[in-house]
Amino acid sequence: MWNIERLRVRAAFSGLTLYAAVVGAVILTGASPVPTRSAHPSGLEFVGPTDYHPNPTSEALRNAWREALVLARQNADDFGYPWPDPTTGTLVHSVVTPAAQATAQKWTPLDVGARTVPQQIRRVAASFRSLEQIKNDAVGLAKAGVPDAALIHQVGPDFERNRVIISVDQMSDPLLTALAARYGTSSIAIRVEPRLNWQRAARDSDTPRSFGGARIITSTGQ
Repeated sequence: MWNIERLRVRAAFSGLTLYAAVVGAVILTGASPVPTRSAHPSGLEFVGPTDYHPNPTSEALRNAWREALVLARQNADDFGYPWPDPTTGTLVHSVVTPAAQATAQKWTPLDVGARTVPQQIRRVAASFRSLEQIKNDAVGLAKAGVPDAALIHQVGPDFERNRVIISVDQMSDPLLTALAARYGTSSIAIRVEPRLNWQRAARDSDTPRSFGGARIITSTGQ
């Protein structure tokens, strides 16, 4: 998740060397249809409150997903976002190219426990690289002259649907129309939610667990 008002830090996963080994995988002919909650006239889907970070239901699934993320990063034009399905306990690989499909079919995690996790393969259109580029690009849209782009305050991955969710303070038809024209309607979705009023970090605004800051209020109010 990127919070544009705060320090922009990308979560890094440990770099691991991955080796291919034969392992069975189910191939899905396509991602399941995504029900439309509501849509903008541009075709962009609106989503509700979103947790950008999946919650794998087991340590084995979590480890398998982390290794699959490394694989996707290393082959960013061939893979999309992997997804740890918490309902079935399955690791779902997103493949863009035949090369990625071949790699995913024979890939197995290095972590021994993660090897027990069932795997599936789904074919997607958006690559890992293209989705990450959207996240990076969204930060500078205001400078690029995109109307109302200053309303964007957060961007993050939707691993389940292999897309990016862009959060905006309020509705703006010009902004959403511009986003749809720039990125299409399948690689992004929109969440309308006012940004949190983050206080700028400073000595006078320490956060838990370091309340106190540097300012001292005396009896005179100074």
